[in-house]
Amino acid sequence: SHLASVFFYHRVEYQRNAQHYYQLLTHIAAGAPRSERTTEILERIKEYVARRFGRQFMILNDFYSFRSAEFRQFPVVHQDNAFWINEAKCSGFNLWILLDHRQMGHSFDVYGMDENRALYEASVPDAKRQLRQGARSPRRLGQTPRGAPYAEGTAKMVLRTQGTRLNATKSFVPLKIGDAFVLKHPEVHVTDAYELDRSQWRLALGFKVVERLPATCSACITASTFGKHLAKVQARWPLTVPAFRDGQAIPEYYNLSRAREC
Repeated sequence: SHLASVFFYHRVEYQRNAQHYYQLLTHIAAGAPRSERTTEILERIKEYVARRFGRQFMILNDFYSFRSAEFRQFPVVHQDNAFWINEAKCSGFNLWILLDHRQMGHSFDVYGMDENRALYEASVPDAKRQLRQGARSPRRLGQTPRGAPYAEGTAKMVLRTQGTRLNATKSFVPLKIGDAFVLKHPEVHVTDAYELDRSQWRLALGFKVVERLPATCSACITASTFGKHLAKVQARWPLTVPAFRDGQAIPEYYNLSRAREC
């Protein structure tokens, strides 16, 4: 597909930075080969999101997800902090589209909310008590609303809350090329860890989708890898990706007519 070809066109740059957000947006702004086709597809995705989920939703970022025998993109069990950017009550989601694969017709691993009710129902007033020392980044504790469920960054996902250990089960979603998978805001997930042979690989394209509400937690983004990439794009194309501030509406990053003019 065209979107897969955009990934492979930028692949050298991508391998230097495993979480390269806004690759599609910068592909358009830079006037890269066949960027008009990229614009057409993104407009269709925006319209699909509006039609399927409601026009109160907007795309916050885009990112490629690649898995091979040599590359495992997100090896730590986690939730996505970027969704805490506003007070949308966990309505945000990842829209994850399988672009191509070789013997890997499925999603990454997910600790589903329906299968792990005890995990998601367990929370304590002080979020710091939910994460043990082995967590990936204690900095995130101060960025997340109190009482939000946290996952420990280990292969076997265990939540420690009020002295209780809750084991959780993970699963993946079978997908065909072109299928879209929706990951809910609170759902804990991780790149699948089983061994692959060199012929196996999977390429998907993801979009973080949030409600059109004022930003209330800019620190949830600025301190993350996503925030660092956002700052780079803003420095190069300030009109394409305007800065956002707490208390103000999140800018329409995917105003593609504006991106083409920059």
